[in-house]
Amino acid sequence: MVQGKINARGRAQMIFATKGLFIVWLVSALSGTTHGRHTLATIGNDQLEVAYIAFEAAVTSNVDPVKFVQMVDLESSFLAHAKGDWRSETGEYMAQGACQYWLSTWKPYAKKYGIDGSRLDPRSCLPLMAQMIDDGLWYHWKNTG
Repeated sequence: MVQGKINARGRAQMIFATKGLFIVWLVSALSGTTHGRHTLATIGNDQLEVAYIAFEAAVTSNVDPVKFVQMVDLESSFLAHAKGDWRSETGEYMAQGACQYWLSTWKPYAKKYGIDGSRLDPRSCLPLMAQMIDDGLWYHWKNTG
């Protein structure tokens, strides 16, 4: 057998097949929940990318990917710049990003786990969320976990 590099077309076909299988898996994972069915009806490419990053983070951290993806869906509908927990006293949203981190939670845990990046960046916040849940810190998302 001759081994060599995969050409650009081959790489594109592999990515398409992987993403296609992921979409089938995502439909299966979310179709059992009311919120999930709504998300599936309105999901865009950016949200699909966040969902895929969530899936990868769960698998890497030994967290149940179905439950994890459902949690992220409930937290933010896979919107990287989602905002929640409005405080009229301060006029600001306390929770932000796909994982809805409060800054007071993000800073110490990002430091503890060595995560560089922003709570608004799914490639930073989702792996941190998965690691925290794997370590038993799920209560930070007690309303969705």
